[in-house]
Amino acid sequence: MRETRNTQNTQVDGNTGNIVQQVSTGLLNTFPNPPGVDTPQGEIEAQKLLKRTPGSYLLNQAYSLWFFVSSFLLTVIVTHRLSTAQYRVYAVALSAFNTIA
Repeated sequence: MRETRNTQNTQVDGNTGNIVQQVSTGLLNTFPNPPGVDTPQGEIEAQKLLKRTPGSYLLNQAYSLWFFVSSFLLTVIVTHRLSTAQYRVYAVALSAFNTIA
């Protein structure tokens, strides 16, 4: 059973948003999980995954930055000695690779 409160005749300066928030907060505090039911394993794993997400995001950003810098330096080094015709082939091949990958 859920806890209910009578808010029909209660008014605080015509604003009932505060009352609704108090009632819903009270319900969440009263019944965080249904009584007699353990938290499902999937829920526990989902909470662990959400806790790891910020670290994974930062690692992904660091890898992307490293890939960008290394690709830029490789392009500068490789294209320094290429002729114009060879550079055109290299640019087309690199564009195609970056589009696909």
